[in-house]
Amino acid sequence: MPEQTGFVHETKILIVGTGGNAISIARSLKVAGIEDFTFISRNEEFGGTWVDARFPGAQVDQPVSLYSLSYAPNPYWSKPFPDAWELREYLAGIAAEYGLEAHAHWRVEMHDAHWDAASKRWYVDTTAGRYSAQYLVVVTGFLDEPKGVAFEGAEEYTGRVVQAARWPEDFDPAGQSIVVVGSGATAVEVIPELQRSARRLVSLQRSTTYVLPKPNDLFPEELKQARAADPRLMHVERARAFAEQEIMDPRAMGPQIAAQALEFLAQEVIDLELRRGLTPDHPWLCKRPLFSNVYLRTLTRPNVSVVFDAMEAFTPNGVRTASGREIEADAVVLTTGYHWGTHVLRRIHRGDGVSVAEHQAGWVRAYKGTNVAGCPNMFLVGGAGPNSQHGSGLFNGEATGPYVVLAIQEVERRGVESLEVSEEAEIAWKRRADHRNQDLPSVVGGCTNYSLDAFGNNMAVWPGTPADMEYQHSHLIVEDYAFA
Repeated sequence: MPEQTGFVHETKILIVGTGGNAISIARSLKVAGIEDFTFISRNEEFGGTWVDARFPGAQVDQPVSLYSLSYAPNPYWSKPFPDAWELREYLAGIAAEYGLEAHAHWRVEMHDAHWDAASKRWYVDTTAGRYSAQYLVVVTGFLDEPKGVAFEGAEEYTGRVVQAARWPEDFDPAGQSIVVVGSGATAVEVIPELQRSARRLVSLQRSTTYVLPKPNDLFPEELKQARAADPRLMHVERARAFAEQEIMDPRAMGPQIAAQALEFLAQEVIDLELRRGLTPDHPWLCKRPLFSNVYLRTLTRPNVSVVFDAMEAFTPNGVRTASGREIEADAVVLTTGYHWGTHVLRRIHRGDGVSVAEHQAGWVRAYKGTNVAGCPNMFLVGGAGPNSQHGSGLFNGEATGPYVVLAIQEVERRGVESLEVSEEAEIAWKRRADHRNQDLPSVVGGCTNYSLDAFGNNMAVWPGTPADMEYQHSHLIVEDYAFA
């Protein structure tokens, strides 16, 4: 534990992050009458990933029913897959309704966190000094930290480098020659927008994946008014969407959906050589599928070319690929992805001073995706917690919020200061998760993707249905914890 010097902001509960899941945690605390909590966020507004998603074409890629919180139905969504700005406004409105702005400290980024066994508190070093809290709730998201882009030759490149995850407001693609590196969920949205005004666009693709159409016509005004008049309609729509998540079996449906994607590819791309290059060489869901009505067609435009190669380095005038090809560009747009949310565990230190990431040595785990042995009074929510992913990026906060409250209430009921999950319970839960996920399409068949840990286990997906996630977080098994 480092010497406790410098500014200390005292709070009972420190929430790291201000996205939708963090909002749900705070709402659960408020409903339980707990008001002593503080948010820290590197941003300046509520919304999490939807604040960062400023790149052209940014949209959700799941139906909006899955992005609607049960306690905040919104009858006025514009379309089934809304743009990022709509999510920002929706979440900001919820934060305002519950008075969360007063609890937020903006432009504060966590460097690291340490548990001090003597004082039974967390000490969190940030860009604004040190925070002290009895409880630490880490809600930094599934895809919060962009992957490093330390390509050789970056200093000599004379053009503009744009990181899509941190899109600059002053970048104008009009008339420019642009290389887009990457072919994932961000690229599928960025490329069609850049193509409209770029002089030339090169899509540099190391690998390809399946693309399905994205039906996204505007909702009729009559439907919006009907939802507003009878909110039960929205609850039924949301329940139906979650019920589909309950019964869906991607292993059984995979071949059928892959065939639909290949049929869509054939409709959109006539050129046989380009179509062959865009045909995935892996099973459905080995990698994250893509959804777009215009992406594939955009790749056939006269000012677009596709190069199936990996970027190796910058040159003074562009990029060099792994095969040695040099491509000139006025700007290079990097859509090179994110570290999975558990990457934050490098910055969280257990009571023995060792980081969680170092202690777990590549086998990333947390009890119920939430508690970590050696880290009393800490809760991981959303992507920060391994094996907590669900089709809805906002469901985990709703499911986990009551659990955080139960744990705090149990500590207070016992008249103690902390609770800590046992390593035996943590490991048993993780083994169950690995067993249940071992035949997922993202694991079998030699797949490589960002959801796999160092041993090939899926560290992302919750090992069950949404109802199971909710049930697991509805009760506290006190025998799995030590109280002190």
